[in-house]
Amino acid sequence: MSEKQIESFLKYYAIDIENTEGVEVIQNLDGGYVILANYSQEATLETDRDILIIYCDEFGRMSSNSPLQIGTNGFDQGNSIIRSGDGFIIAGSSLIGTQKLGYLSKIGNNGQQIWQQTYGGYKEMEFNAVIQHQDGGYIMTGYFMNENDEKEIILYKTDSNGDSLWVREMGYTGFNNIGESLERYQDRLLIIGTNTPLNPSEHSNMLILNTNLEGRGIFALWITGEEDLIGEEIVLDPDGDLYIMGNEHNSLGDSRIYLARLQLIGDNLEEVELDYYKYLEDVNSVWGEDLESTEPGSMAICGWESSQNDINIYFINVDNNFQVTNRQTYGSKGYQATQGLYYTNDEGYSLTGSVDLGGGRTSILLKLDREGKLQ
Repeated sequence: MSEKQIESFLKYYAIDIENTEGVEVIQNLDGGYVILANYSQEATLETDRDILIIYCDEFGRMSSNSPLQIGTNGFDQGNSIIRSGDGFIIAGSSLIGTQKLGYLSKIGNNGQQIWQQTYGGYKEMEFNAVIQHQDGGYIMTGYFMNENDEKEIILYKTDSNGDSLWVREMGYTGFNNIGESLERYQDRLLIIGTNTPLNPSEHSNMLILNTNLEGRGIFALWITGEEDLIGEEIVLDPDGDLYIMGNEHNSLGDSRIYLARLQLIGDNLEEVELDYYKYLEDVNSVWGEDLESTEPGSMAICGWESSQNDINIYFINVDNNFQVTNRQTYGSKGYQATQGLYYTNDEGYSLTGSVDLGGGRTSILLKLDREGKLQ
């Protein structure tokens, strides 16, 4: 990496591909960035649509082999990307005909697809998050559709080649249950997600599931809010503390960010309690999309802020008592939002998302300095 990597920038990608959105970004070993992107929901539904992988250098300059398009002959969507050995793992879904399957793919550092797998056995299935197991395999969470057309949380384990090893089903009757984020803590797996009641007059709840590395011995914690409370992210900080983020929203479309610190108790750390929680109040309606632990006692959040008829990029830093230490918004008229956040090697931040540009939506990479500012 060069000394100039700390410089901030805003880059636009895949402009010639109609309506794309950056979902997640990670930093490569050479200091460059790898962006996971999809066609946006604003785009016309097509039967064959691939996942986009965008490679760029430390200054955000897109490489000649980007964007790489991967997927099946169906409608593919990538929801999560992690670094794995000599490449990257992408998890999501593939809609082939009328059946939605779980999707997993490995991409090499050079942009070559090493393998891809789809997973069925249910009316519908999708992976929202993936982590690597200590044995080299992968564990995903998301949801599947049961015989009663209710969504249940799924925990799915594969080997290092993506071949299925086991699957666990977790859900509550009368609810749609979705796993959104997954974290390993010692010998436990923790899932954050949402329980949405089938009765529309009742509010959604945030759900925390705690299980062992084999998906056995489940302990559940329900968190209720004043309105609909949606689980988004769970992270482990350098001090070994677990934090979760969610969003509470009402019928008027107003939303605010929910943060909490978890405590695991019991002989095998099987029980989960809330150690501390707080709603982040803001002048405008805000939505947190990604939570990243940066250093002991500090975290960063990206998402979007709704101001009048405009959507703007929203970025904040908070301490471990959830006091806001830095707040930045970026945008003007129209739509600008971020979904993925990464704490970079130079102690800055890279964010990906999308903006309206030239009548369509295009993926972006926003590099902020250590103060969270775009110079």
